[in-house]
Amino acid sequence: CVAYAWMHVLEDGPVIQDAVVGRSKPFFKPQRFYEECKKLDGMKPGLEGTTVRAGAKLAQRLQLISEYRWGETIDDVIDALVIFGPIVVATQWYEGMNNYTMKPSGKSMGGHAYVLNGIDLNSGTIRVKNSWGKSWGRQGHGSISINNFKTLIDQGAEICIPFELKLDKVPFL
Repeated sequence: CVAYAWMHVLEDGPVIQDAVVGRSKPFFKPQRFYEECKKLDGMKPGLEGTTVRAGAKLAQRLQLISEYRWGETIDDVIDALVIFGPIVVATQWYEGMNNYTMKPSGKSMGGHAYVLNGIDLNSGTIRVKNSWGKSWGRQGHGSISINNFKTLIDQGAEICIPFELKLDKVPFL
């Protein structure tokens, strides 16, 4: 999920979309990005999972982003979405989050990384892009209330705010 989250944040970002004419989507095969992240994390082959931090380090190493910062509060999330664009998050994922209108309720299904790529301050909702394809939610998107996302932050969510670079070619991975 980390690799797909990073692929999605790069697709959705305000800068990269117009930077490389005719670019492939995604830039890289997610499996290759994932394996490189696992190496950065020092994970042995065959073990599952990687971290959002490894994705950020790899994106920076490939010069897709200039830097990344960690958010800690719901205000950090709101500001980042309003000012900079999409962000990568990792939270607990609950059964109640499997629907378009996501609620952190029911049994925990473990940790999951995904992208927050929009916010509607009038309705108090955050738009989510998941890695499970277009059959999930509405064309791969869901929404979570700001208050429900604050609950996930209080449980220890990771909030990674990337700062993109303007590209003129696809980097090599």
